[in-house]
Amino acid sequence: MGCGSSAPAHQPVSHHKPRPQASVRPQQQQQPVAAYNPQQTEIAVKDIKTTKELLQQYIDIDNKVRAYEAKYTLKKYTEMHTEHAALQETCVKLEKAYREAQEKTAKEKGEYEDLFSVWSKSIGGNQEEESDPNVMKEKKEWIEAKGEEEVAKAELEAVKVKLAKSETTLRESEPFFEELKAKHKEQEELLAAIFKGKYGSDHENKLEAEFDFLDDRKQRVGAARYKWTNGKNLLSHATSQLCVACKKWMMLPTMNPADQQGRYVVATEARNNIVAAAQNITSAKRYLNTIEFPYCKPAEVAVLEKAAAHVYTDMQSHQRHQYVYANVYHSMYLRCKELVKWFAHVLTETISEDLKDATTAANAKAQELRQERLNLISVKVKEELQQEVTFEAHTEDLGEEENAEQVFEAEGAAGEDTSEEEPPSTEIEADQPFNPVPLKELVQAPNKEDLFGDAQELYKRHQENLEELEKNQMVNKARQEQGLEEKLKARRSKRQRQAAIAVEEQANS
Repeated sequence: MGCGSSAPAHQPVSHHKPRPQASVRPQQQQQPVAAYNPQQTEIAVKDIKTTKELLQQYIDIDNKVRAYEAKYTLKKYTEMHTEHAALQETCVKLEKAYREAQEKTAKEKGEYEDLFSVWSKSIGGNQEEESDPNVMKEKKEWIEAKGEEEVAKAELEAVKVKLAKSETTLRESEPFFEELKAKHKEQEELLAAIFKGKYGSDHENKLEAEFDFLDDRKQRVGAARYKWTNGKNLLSHATSQLCVACKKWMMLPTMNPADQQGRYVVATEARNNIVAAAQNITSAKRYLNTIEFPYCKPAEVAVLEKAAAHVYTDMQSHQRHQYVYANVYHSMYLRCKELVKWFAHVLTETISEDLKDATTAANAKAQELRQERLNLISVKVKEELQQEVTFEAHTEDLGEEENAEQVFEAEGAAGEDTSEEEPPSTEIEADQPFNPVPLKELVQAPNKEDLFGDAQELYKRHQENLEELEKNQMVNKARQEQGLEEKLKARRSKRQRQAAIAVEEQANS
């Protein structure tokens, strides 16, 4: 499978439940948004008779919508789209890097063979090549280039496997997303038919705006937990892989020097785990690209990847073997282990608590909105059928929140360590010994703006919307006192409401 594999044609960006700056939307190029008229609706208004059965139909549809939304169906789908696009981009870059590595290997090999041929003829073939430093220098450069090529190939093949899995997961998830879209549309059309294309009351309009705000907050925090949980999973795998690599690397001095094949097998196992660990750390950073990690920064990962390409030369010298272990492999293991602890602390102490609060508030407002709609529909039934009907929105109907789950697989490698046994200590001290900062001093970062986005701007926009709704309520109250009919706003579909937000954002940019 190449890197040009396309994702499913359905893109979720224009069908999501309307909320300002949805944090889970993939970073895709925006389509031009047409201006909208708040007194018009794009929802098809059907002529239907309001009955008790219609009221039950609304309840059934709403239950299904809430069940899907409680499980973050759309958020997962959009996150998978984002990851798929990132993998495609990474794959293209790695293909280029692999081609360049192949060209470099061929060049270094040619230079070594040419020099060896000239040298061999000059001495009559009576000496070992180790006796000439120039020949050995060219051979070392060839071996190092070959190592870089093998690392580039391993990274490319691993990303291609992940890309194929990503596309499969997207296609398997698509029916759930399509079902949610269909239920949203069905719900919109039913409410539009019942209330003749308008809101049932100003209060319903206000509750919808308040719910949008609270639900957006919940989705932002839920998206953060989703990403941080996946990041922690990737880093846990990376820690385990670095532990394996350290143990394999420290086996080399204990092996018989004459067993060259066995030594190269062990060195290769160490290298493969180092490459996999580096990929997992990079993936974790890609999911949280706005967050600055306290440890395992991109420059440190680059050093780790470079060291992986030189295992076959570093293993030949005891000095280099010990130096790279103390300063790179073991050092990165310690850093990655502390980074996992930091992730766990942020998840437990900040994100989980905020998500609990946000979910409680959003669900309470959803129930209030639902009850208002049920009351309004009940009034319609009474007016048309002269029947008394009452329905109550129950909390259990809203669906249970689903725990964050692993969606993106960590990059594996042969022999992940599950023994919890620490790798061997270093024989020499690292140039820059690692002294982790206490967690209580690290938890001040990231702040909530880093985690959840620009909540202040979201709140400001929400307050402006409420002020507009309150003014409309006052106007309608005055109209009622004068014996006039309320002038209710036209219902807006989810797409229309999203378009309104996009227009506002374009005006402010």
